[in-house]
Parts: sequence; C-alpha cells; structure tokens
Amino acid sequence: MMFHGVNGEFRWLEATGQTLADVLRICPEVVAGKNLVITLFDGGPLELTPRQTEQGWRLLDSVVHVPKVENPATLPTSSCDEWYIFPATPANQDFEVFVAYPWFTLGPTGAVKAQPNTRWDLKKLQRIFWQDMETMEPETYMACSNRLIFVTRNADNFSKVLRGVSAALKQAGGDGFSTPKQAS
Repeated sequence: MMFHGVNGEFRWLEATGQTLADVLRICPEVVAGKNLVITLFDGGPLELTPRQTEQGWRLLDSVVHVPKVENPATLPTSSCDEWYIFPATPANQDFEVFVAYPWFTLGPTGAVKAQPNTRWDLKKLQRIFWQDMETMEPETYMACSNRLIFVTRNADNFSKVLRGVSAALKQAGGDGFSTPKQAS
C-alpha cells in the first residue's frame, strides 16, 4: 500500500514493504553530498565507530550529525531509522523522533491501526511534524519502521523515488495506491 501527497513545498509518500536502503538504491542523490542527521538507528541512538568519528561524524545528545555524505551505499540502515537531510550544515537544534510512534503516518488517520485515543494524538503529531519541517528546513526527511516515510522539497528526487517505489510495489503484486487530500 502506498499513499502520497503534498504539504506546502513538501511532497511526501508512505509505502509498506520499502526501506531507507531501497530509497538509497533508487535515488542516492537524496543524500549524496549532503549533511545527514540520524535521530534514530535500529530503534535507538547510533553508536559511532572510530572510523565514523575520524570521518567527522559527531554525536550531540543522542543525535548523529554526518557531514557531506560521500558514498550513500556505506550509510548504516536498519529496520527502524529516522533521517533529516540538509544541503548545508544544520544548526544545532532539537529533533523530534516521529517514527518512535508506530502509528505515526502523514496519511489519513484511518491509514494505520490506531490504538484507542490515538487519532487525536496523530493529528497533533502531524501538525508538529509539518511545523518542524517548515522551521528546520531540511531538504528531505526519511524514516522507516513498519512503513517508509519519504518527504522532500526536491521535486526531481521525489519523482525518482515515487517511480521506483511504485515499480517495486507493482513487482511485488501490491497495486494499492492512494492519494489523500493535501494535509493541513
């Protein structure tokens, strides 16, 4: 199943059965030559290796800052990750970890199995997400837990990822495609 839409200058999609590694294979330009902030790796903070530290990766609180990604294929990915991607070094700021909520979606509230009383929480979290995107101004946000969430200002990258994910879903036999209304 896949949802996609637009919110202001951001285009977004969500798809089940896809990962951050899939996005990197489809469109490595999403992170190539850009600064990456990893807020979650495998459900927790990423522990840096000595080599990563030598390459300029730094840990601030529980958030990892990666300067200019040279080879996207070498980035660590797991089953529960969240990334913010910036064209330049981002300011030190607090990053909300949205993918920590398994019911978080940018799509309609009925798109996920909500627990009792989470629909209101979901709407609130969606507002916080879009406010953070406007305030922090990343070029791209990517997260993956029980589904891939891909949000970007870059129309070319969005088109590549949308085509690649659509093709993968068709190949897997998943033709479920939905376009919700523009988020508010």
